[in-house]
Amino acid sequence: MARAGGKKNQSCAGCHKDAVTSMRGVAASYPKIDKASGKLLNLEGRINACRVDHQGTEPLRYESEELLGLTAYVARQSRGLPIAASIAGRARAHFDAGERRTACAAGR
Repeated sequence: MARAGGKKNQSCAGCHKDAVTSMRGVAASYPKIDKASGKLLNLEGRINACRVDHQGTEPLRYESEELLGLTAYVARQSRGLPIAASIAGRARAHFDAGERRTACAAGR
């Protein structure tokens, strides 16, 4: 998180400073609708959006070691906290679609 890069020469720590405090509870609030794009983002999607929008660099490949490492590091800061993801508003349609897929897969 300390390496600066991209067109904006910005590191994660350049915005978030000490992740132990600034990232506390962040992972527990995902997935959620991104205000800028209107898309449902999971934590990996939020990390990649931050890289593109604030660092001016390419998104990391899903399941890449670097993205998995960043995701685990951010998620660690929420360990022990209650899940706080909301299914209100525009997220509700995604939640309902997931419930339907789960019910179909379970044979209900």
